[in-house]
Amino acid sequence: MDRSLLPGVLALAAAGWACGALLARGGGPPSPRRALPTAVAVAALALIAVATLPGRAVWKDAEAWGPGAVAGGIAALLAGWPALGTPRHGLGRAGAVVSALFPATGAAAALLWLRPGTADAMAGAAAGWVLATALLALALDRPRDPTSGSDGTALLAAGTGFAVTVFAAMAMGGYRDAAASADFRWTAAILLIAAAVPVLALLAALPASSRGRSVVRAVAASALLAALAALVGDRVLAQPRFAQVALVGAATPLLAWWLHAEGAVTPDDRGGVPLHAALAALVVLAGTVAAFYLLIGYGVGAMLVAAWLPATVLVASVRDERAGDERAGDERAGDQRSGADAAGRAVTTLLTFGAVVLLYRLYLERFQGQLSGAVLTDHFAIFSLIAGAVSPALLAGALAPRDGRTSPARALVRLFFALVLALALPAMLLALWGPRAAIGLLAGLMVGIVMAPGNVAAAVAALVVAVPLLQWSPAALAVSGLPRAEKVRFVLWIAGIALAALVATDIGARLITLGRGTRRAAAPAGEGAP
Repeated sequence: MDRSLLPGVLALAAAGWACGALLARGGGPPSPRRALPTAVAVAALALIAVATLPGRAVWKDAEAWGPGAVAGGIAALLAGWPALGTPRHGLGRAGAVVSALFPATGAAAALLWLRPGTADAMAGAAAGWVLATALLALALDRPRDPTSGSDGTALLAAGTGFAVTVFAAMAMGGYRDAAASADFRWTAAILLIAAAVPVLALLAALPASSRGRSVVRAVAASALLAALAALVGDRVLAQPRFAQVALVGAATPLLAWWLHAEGAVTPDDRGGVPLHAALAALVVLAGTVAAFYLLIGYGVGAMLVAAWLPATVLVASVRDERAGDERAGDERAGDQRSGADAAGRAVTTLLTFGAVVLLYRLYLERFQGQLSGAVLTDHFAIFSLIAGAVSPALLAGALAPRDGRTSPARALVRLFFALVLALALPAMLLALWGPRAAIGLLAGLMVGIVMAPGNVAAAVAALVVAVPLLQWSPAALAVSGLPRAEKVRFVLWIAGIALAALVATDIGARLITLGRGTRRAAAPAGEGAP
């Protein structure tokens, strides 16, 4: 396939993001909470760029990873910016949703154009995106219900899930191109589908009205995507199963959304994971299995990329329809729209679950030489799986303040501790038990997402743990081959770093609280001064 396609995709992504951002404009003045997280994100990306300069990289394997991380981080800042000022009604919601997706395809096209190494660059892009998004999330006002998240939180989570899916799927395409001695046909096919997802979602959202039918729009957009997939599969790949994979991807979120919407109308109060949430998770899992049998791991990536189209249309359209019902005073219809909106949020978390499944498959593909003979014995499997299952809730809890409200500075301190914990846990597990621990950890992360349906914070936390495994596992795996005493020393060092981060977090939070108390005590005297 001609490489001239890549600048065109990059230009399309830039134009689409601009259109979505213009539609999202009008949500009020920029929040002052944006300044500190955005500055920290820019500083972190600049530090990564300096540390990974070609020929002068601090880490030998980071020369291709670094440009990917910088590109992914910049794209995440662009994607998240409209989400920080999401309008309360109208087409602005749809604009914010689609503008959160366009930068991922632009970053992927730019990295493929520069060709710094597909697997390393895509792993870096995913890591940079997750880091920048975690920092941007600090600029959002804390929701009353931390499990469901605010509109901005849901948009950041959706953009992150889509971006990680695209980058991982393109990395899988790179391995398939290498095996088939092709140029980059399989990777470009993923890029074409990924670029079509936000374009079709934007077209489906433009004729929005207060009484539109979101499901009809999602089905129509999915039909157009399936037609494009059939054309790509026939003309580019000479593989008819590519269109079948896209059809599976289009059907999976529609079924999951329907199950969640029905469950929202007739909720189950018996506790535990609701029946509709369990069934929806099984639907997504069945879709990944079907895609795997069609085109192995590459098919899972293509299916999940296509699945984001109907999910995006449903989320954007239902929010517009809910706003129209509320303006019309139709409380009953508004409640139903609210249930459908919650269903759309739950579907995005399930697609994030699918992204972790894809990362699991990519991990197996990338480190298959080191995984040969890695048998999951009972106690290793149980320990690593449990650690992965509790990690999403643990990290989400570490980020959420008790009173639901906090300043950007305190939120930044909490994020520092959460990131250290997210890196320390897999490092210790891999150092102790080798590559088999990564398999159990990734499986546990999938369980953790399913056990918290609709919890967008836990879904993103799972990605924070899973994404670094793609690049930095060899460092921890090198420790796993050392004698027991050396491994224990390494684990003690990691545990000490995590404990130091915890102490620093507590001290920092106390200092910030003390400073705020001092300013409040001094405010009345200052105000009363002549």
